[in-house]
Amino acid sequence: MNQKIELNEFISTIKQIVTITSSTFLQNFSRTHPSVIFTKQNQAPEDIIQRSKALALDVAQATSDSEDNFLTWIHNYSGNRWNDFANDYNSIQHLVSKRERIVDAGAAPYILSALLKQDGHEIIPLDIDPGRHIPVIELLNLIPRQCALDKDRWPVESDSCSIVIMNEVFEHLRNPLHALKNTHRILKKSGYFTITTPNLGSYSGIVNFFLANRAQALSTDIFSEYIKLERIGHMGHVREYTINEMCDCAEKVGFVLERIEFSGPSKYQLLVKQNQKIEIDLTNSAPHLLLKARYFFKKQ
Repeated sequence: MNQKIELNEFISTIKQIVTITSSTFLQNFSRTHPSVIFTKQNQAPEDIIQRSKALALDVAQATSDSEDNFLTWIHNYSGNRWNDFANDYNSIQHLVSKRERIVDAGAAPYILSALLKQDGHEIIPLDIDPGRHIPVIELLNLIPRQCALDKDRWPVESDSCSIVIMNEVFEHLRNPLHALKNTHRILKKSGYFTITTPNLGSYSGIVNFFLANRAQALSTDIFSEYIKLERIGHMGHVREYTINEMCDCAEKVGFVLERIEFSGPSKYQLLVKQNQKIEIDLTNSAPHLLLKARYFFKKQ
């Protein structure tokens, strides 16, 4: 009985910490960004999911026999994430009303690029080393341009594209301001920059900070993230960002935030003791407590 009471008190304390942290953030953010909308990401329609699934399975098949570490990563990632690709495509497609020039920065595994190309858009995928995934780009008939996003001048003309996409990339960059400045440079006026990145201010991020002394929402330990540079050729998560941090960086470069869509698991598992977990239901929580954030910035 005492153990049950202690566990209930523990869960109650965690919820109080998250509630206080969350409400304080919302009050302050609404004062500086009164017109910004927070929503949960919508589920893509079935036809988009099937298009994404077909592409993802083709990519997984094309990389199934590879012994290359990065192609193995593409195989595993593509084979399990087609629903995410479909939802991301569904979120982005409303930004385009005609044939547009779209830059997909950090495009691997290229499923989103391929979905947009199917719609007739001019897609410019950027990657640090396109030679790592020739079977995939040949399969999808894409021509990526080589670019270290946080170091090189992006190989795209200034004021030439309508949308820049950066999915699950920003947290890997060692010099993210360089990437933001290049994004701003290549976008036309009123062009959109849409980016997904782990939400450090999520339920997971808040709990990890207070209970595990780790500033992370999604990543593993720092060593495991940094060793990926040797193992697969690019950094793991250099760091993750809160909403305020992400907005502060982008706005100082010259972007205006319009809205944020949030996604992620509706159940959060919290490790209480070794081999003992409790599950917290986030279904009715505020959207900004979910694990992943998609930002929609507009160039002024």
